[in-house]
Amino acid sequence: MKSARQTDIGRGEFDGRSRVTLHEYAAEWVERYQGGRRGIRESTREDYRRILRQYVLEHFSAGLKLTDITPRHVAQYVGWLCAPDRKLSDKSVRSYVGPLSACLESAKEEGLLRHNPARGARLPHRETAEDVESEEVRAFTREQLGVFLAVVHRDHRLLFE
Repeated sequence: MKSARQTDIGRGEFDGRSRVTLHEYAAEWVERYQGGRRGIRESTREDYRRILRQYVLEHFSAGLKLTDITPRHVAQYVGWLCAPDRKLSDKSVRSYVGPLSACLESAKEEGLLRHNPARGARLPHRETAEDVESEEVRAFTREQLGVFLAVVHRDHRLLFE
């Protein structure tokens, strides 16, 4: 670690701000972030604030330096989001990784990081009902429908007919 810092200093790349934590950087980043080509709506900034507070900063320790974040940390965050007790959809997980990735990308652009550890993070794709092949979902045959209608309560039969 010390030799890496000496190398950075020798190349003129060492930045004293490398001691800033993710918590500190994210808090000031979300207030000044300008978004992509089309900018950022205030409602999106509010969403980012909430996501950072409720998920990102909840998961990452307060003392974790920005420069110490690795792709493994990001993968652990994704795994944490995917925990069964959170019951988050894959789309939500992607949405909750987005602000972290944008934050780290800004830090990279500002010279605080050499690379964005969230770039290329593997996001989940868990099977949903839409992913099931159409062959697995079939309409009743006439015989099956007859049996079904025979056992359905008469108050609901019209609905199924």
